[in-house]
Amino acid sequence: MKFAFSLLVGLLLAQAAPAEIEMTGPVEPVEPRESAQVFVDGVEIDELPLAYVNVYPREQVTIIPARMWSGRPFILFTARKPGKYLLEVVVPKDGPALEHAEVIVEVKGGEDDEEDDSDPPVPPPGELAVIVLYESETRTPAQFQVAEKLTQELTKRKLWWRNVDQDFKSESGPSPSWLTPYLSRLPARAERALPMLLFGSIRDGGHSFVAAEPMPDTVDGAVKLVQKYGG
Repeated sequence: MKFAFSLLVGLLLAQAAPAEIEMTGPVEPVEPRESAQVFVDGVEIDELPLAYVNVYPREQVTIIPARMWSGRPFILFTARKPGKYLLEVVVPKDGPALEHAEVIVEVKGGEDDEEDDSDPPVPPPGELAVIVLYESETRTPAQFQVAEKLTQELTKRKLWWRNVDQDFKSESGPSPSWLTPYLSRLPARAERALPMLLFGSIRDGGHSFVAAEPMPDTVDGAVKLVQKYGG
């Protein structure tokens, strides 16, 4: 009976052993206000609606759960203060069981950096630039409609905008000069969560990158992002 009981306990523990969840964040420290992707592996698609994210410290941090076109989940993390941030994903299971994983994301800065309690970032003095960046092969009709209606609104506001595929090239071959400053600040092509909105500033004919945001599912959501960056 003792052997049988031990075997039963072993079976119960084996059944209760959580599946392994892994989080992969940026290897190098990121800049304040720079968006970083933290990938989450080991979570089933049907478990995603139950999962939740914890972050500490929480002040002046933005986290946006999202998925790649391949279905791979990730968290878009942005912090406005330097420091080390703990991100944790928790997935409830049947009964009281929980699975979790965590990762540290470091934001550049030193002890002498002043705390920034200002409003969300806006472009430096200059003309606001808004770029809708997408992948033609994977863009859905709904995403196309949101982008079209957004560009109509941008035209009404007399803002500089472009609606382009990530592989858009100039007549001479390479990416046009106005697009290069944005692409150089994005993750590798295979890791980009498209479509996305890119924000920049135009001064003396040159573009400077300000921020990248996931494209909202609605026109109203996209317009609010434009307003956030001064449009």
